[in-house]
Amino acid sequence: SRYELRVLRKDGSVGWVEMSAGLIKWDGWPASLGIAYDITERKQAERELRTSRDLLRAVTEGTLDVIFVKDLRGHYLMMNPAGARHLGLSPEAVVGRHDSEFFGPESARCFREQESGVVRTGEARTFEYPLTYPDATTRTFLSVKAPARDESGQIVGIIGVAHDITERKRAETALAENERRFRELAQTAPTAIFVYDGSRIVYANPATEEITGYSREELLVLDPHEMVHPDFRGQVKARAVARLRGEAVPGRYELPMLRRDGTTRWVDLSARVLNFDSKPAILVIAYDITDRKRAEEAALMAEMKYRAIFEQSVVGNFQSTPEGRFLMVNQAMARMYGYDSPGEMTRSVTNIGAQLYTDAKRRTEYRRMLEDLGRVMDFEAEHRRKDGSTFWTSDSTRAVRDAGGRLLYYEGTVQDITARKQAEAALRRLSGRLLTLQDEERRRIARELHDSTAQNLAALIMNLGAAEKGAARMNLKARRALTEGLALAKQSAREIRTLSYLLHPPMLDEFGLAAALRWYVHGFSERSGIRLELEMPRKLRRLPPDVERTLFRITQEALANLRQHSASKRAKVVLRRKNGRVELEVRDYGKGLLANGRHPQRPMGVGLVGMRERVDQLEGQLVIEPAKPKGTRVRVWLPVGMGKP
Repeated sequence: SRYELRVLRKDGSVGWVEMSAGLIKWDGWPASLGIAYDITERKQAERELRTSRDLLRAVTEGTLDVIFVKDLRGHYLMMNPAGARHLGLSPEAVVGRHDSEFFGPESARCFREQESGVVRTGEARTFEYPLTYPDATTRTFLSVKAPARDESGQIVGIIGVAHDITERKRAETALAENERRFRELAQTAPTAIFVYDGSRIVYANPATEEITGYSREELLVLDPHEMVHPDFRGQVKARAVARLRGEAVPGRYELPMLRRDGTTRWVDLSARVLNFDSKPAILVIAYDITDRKRAEEAALMAEMKYRAIFEQSVVGNFQSTPEGRFLMVNQAMARMYGYDSPGEMTRSVTNIGAQLYTDAKRRTEYRRMLEDLGRVMDFEAEHRRKDGSTFWTSDSTRAVRDAGGRLLYYEGTVQDITARKQAEAALRRLSGRLLTLQDEERRRIARELHDSTAQNLAALIMNLGAAEKGAARMNLKARRALTEGLALAKQSAREIRTLSYLLHPPMLDEFGLAAALRWYVHGFSERSGIRLELEMPRKLRRLPPDVERTLFRITQEALANLRQHSASKRAKVVLRRKNGRVELEVRDYGKGLLANGRHPQRPMGVGLVGMRERVDQLEGQLVIEPAKPKGTRVRVWLPVGMGKP
């Protein structure tokens, strides 16, 4: 009889033997004769073969990509379930049938040409093509086709893997359309808009050419600091460098600009950091304020003739009582508010807060600042004209007191900044669109990593696994290299999978913020070794997509900063919904903040700028503050409307 046994060797290892036994006579006595063969390597090879087959079956049946095998005449020998689903059939029903039975004649002809090229060259080739089904629907595929060979090396068919990239192509088309719209907006804007990458201007709209006097070709090779007056050049350049490093520096200032013809113009300049071509750059919006600056200089030079300037100034001038009545206004201010004369305005307006402010609380805040500080500069508020229309103003006011410190009246100037506020709103919309494009790009890259790179790594792992079966014939160095290569491929596959999900977790779209936060917090804790506590309602209803995306990205950034800078061994993430808004809190117990709100030895980063941008887009609030007894707390409030948590 013959049978197989597992045996325990002397060194403690386990092996396999095949036993053959029979009865014989030995010295005239019945005896048993046994013969044993060591079949450990064969059993190991059989086990690895079963594992490889199981893995191949799992990949073939579980993937969303189409996997198929054809003979040289174009008849299918095999198609996986995903491919059969595209045809509305079972895999068995596809076998033996030809392309022309499933697709239009143009698609079938395209397949013949592709596969003829693969057979002719004997090499794998990649194709991207539209595929038309009999019902006239069309989808786009990215396919890799390779020759199938028999044991003698002869090509006997075609092996193919096809990935449906229809949605990606649509997204790319939509992205191109959005970029076109942005450029149209910038091209028609009356203010200078340009992008500076730290060394040169990489984009400039036509208004920039008009204001600076340089042609577009000259602007694209010009260091923009050469257009700044020498007295301001060093300061502006230092701020630009600091801003690109992520430091918090003033984003708006006025400065003289040198035009190409050597003349000087004053500009009101706003700058902020954004991602442009995947790297930080500075978006600059500049308004020509030369006329305003000249008016201000004229007013200073004529201060001795205060009354004349008061009456003739191009900006609104006023004196008012603390209670809210005008003592006097100039013609410019009366005209700004829609009154025929200064006298009409002083007689008609008896309560400034109630009649001129659209939000009376702003008037209360304005008075409180004057009482506390004695002066308010550039106080912005929405005001109401005589006819009921609204506009935005910037007030600069001082409290005038007598020698004994008694408050006499308020005196100041008012400027109509409606155009600037509209431009700032346009900039916020642009910033929001750029953030949206960034998220869409994250989604696209994540999809590419998952659907392409990860699949290639899976194929590599399979090939290396197959090669490892024959490792016994290799020398020790080659076997070690093969084993290490397989381990590295598996590690890379895990890292690609993690990176794909970190860039854009699919569950954020499919299952919402609660599920995405649970997944991310758990994964972050495992990767970092930081003990994380997540606190949120047991049943959190879905929030608007932009709110969920913003809260998830801020959680990512806050936890990344925590891991890098706080040295905290534990942290807490809290999510609440109450009174028409949602609150997110990320708290650590580490080094904490300095008095200026920064981590020790760490400049303010681009990540914080991105967090503020996202919150501003949703008209929310972001606070970063020290926590007691130690650590840092990041808090975000976003409006989401009333509803159950």
